[in-house]
Amino acid sequence: MAGPHAAEGTSAEGNGVKPVLTPTAYALPVRVNVADAASCRAMVAAALERYGRVDIMVNSTGIVRDARIVKMTEDEFDSVIDVNLKGVYNCTAPWRSI
Repeated sequence: MAGPHAAEGTSAEGNGVKPVLTPTAYALPVRVNVADAASCRAMVAAALERYGRVDIMVNSTGIVRDARIVKMTEDEFDSVIDVNLKGVYNCTAPWRSI
């Protein structure tokens, strides 16, 4: 899953995430566009399909555009809001029905 706000190098090998952290704890590295609700729903579905349940979700995506708001373009501002705020909602919302 990828998109304009997807993180770079998010493969298991590229970011250092190991699929098995301990004998009883697992991580599922997935490329997700957090600004896109459908991409986040697909991430949740992939995790549930693989493991049947999820005990912890770490939502740590964020971006910065090095500009004061008066110098920031609207597109830059929108991308920061889409990732840093809407992304939290998009990653969390699919879990409400579980």
